[in-house]
Parts: sequence; C-alpha cells; structure tokens
Amino acid sequence: MIEEKVNQKKDVFLTKDDKVEILEKLSLVETRITMRMFYFWIGQVAVIAGLLAYFFKFAR
Repeated sequence: MIEEKVNQKKDVFLTKDDKVEILEKLSLVETRITMRMFYFWIGQVAVIAGLLAYFFKFAR
C-alpha cells in the first residue's frame, strides 16, 4: 500500500534527469524557431527589395 502511494507520487514529480531532458528539448525547439524566423526575415527583405525594384523600374 505504501509502495503504491510512493510510486503514484513519483510519477507526479520531476526528477533532475527529467528536468535536464525537458530543458534540452526546449533548447532544440528554440534554436529551430530562431532559424525559421531568420529565414522568414531574409525572405521578406528579398520580396520587398524585388517589389521596390519593380516599382521603380516602371515608375520612370
């Protein structure tokens, strides 16, 4: 009976290993999101530059 309660509570709380694993996963996700944001930013700059070039070409 006591062992069951200990096992139930053990499932609820994090251990140090669990915390390290979660932090590693969060770090990888953060890196991926940052890279995607950077690629999106580069794409936006390219599109705006293309639109401005197109606009100024025909504005003359």
